[in-house]
Amino acid sequence: MFNLKLLSTSVFVILVSLIFVDTAYSATRSSSAAMVIKAKRCYDATPSSYRKSMLTSMSRALTHWNDGDKFSKMNNSQMANWNFNTAQTYAGQVLQIGRAYRVTACN
Repeated sequence: MFNLKLLSTSVFVILVSLIFVDTAYSATRSSSAAMVIKAKRCYDATPSSYRKSMLTSMSRALTHWNDGDKFSKMNNSQMANWNFNTAQTYAGQVLQIGRAYRVTACN
């Protein structure tokens, strides 16, 4: 009786923790995707004479997001989260540069 109760409690705790880990991971992925999409719209709306300063950050944001997606498909959540967070950082840089140039799509 005691072993069955302990086993069922342990299984419940493990399942709940897996659900929370998966939820946190998907939140990182979706917020990163939203930020990269916003940065891409900002980059596209920026006049071509100013885009050169944004090109490296935009390229790295897209590269890290794609790498994060590849790692997530390989079930390597630690590397996926790192790449998604890095993509978010570079997308933020694109948005900051766009705001400095007063591009309205970057707000």
